[in-house]
Amino acid sequence: MILRNIDENSTFRYFKIKIQEFDFLDYYKLYGGLYNSSKIVLSEGIFDLYDEQIFDRLDIKNSVKIYACSLSAKYLQLIKSIIFYEQIFKPEVIILSDRMKNLNMYKNMKKYNSHIISKLTVYFNRSGKDFNSKDVDLEKRVF
Repeated sequence: MILRNIDENSTFRYFKIKIQEFDFLDYYKLYGGLYNSSKIVLSEGIFDLYDEQIFDRLDIKNSVKIYACSLSAKYLQLIKSIIFYEQIFKPEVIILSDRMKNLNMYKNMKKYNSHIISKLTVYFNRSGKDFNSKDVDLEKRVF
């Protein structure tokens, strides 16, 4: 909130008061093939998104609204930012995850946020850490 200072002898004209911290973050996004969809694909890195959008290994490109990532951010923060900025409510979330992630993290994310996430599907690459490699061997988990 910005307030005007009415004290004529004051050295400052306006005063700014923070009412609330802003929890949303910036992210990279690519558009999918279906504008009216509520399906979003998330990853940790932008190159995973590029490869999935170009090669369509999951065979979902024509049913996705957006592909998004936010470097070094938690997926739940990214989901909340997308819901806020893109106005996609109760999205069907698909995550391209690194193999080292704990499955309990995804279970808890879905369990405690089912009011904002309709479906959570996580893909792992069994043959490598990331999805931007030549050989991708997919493992799918639905929460």
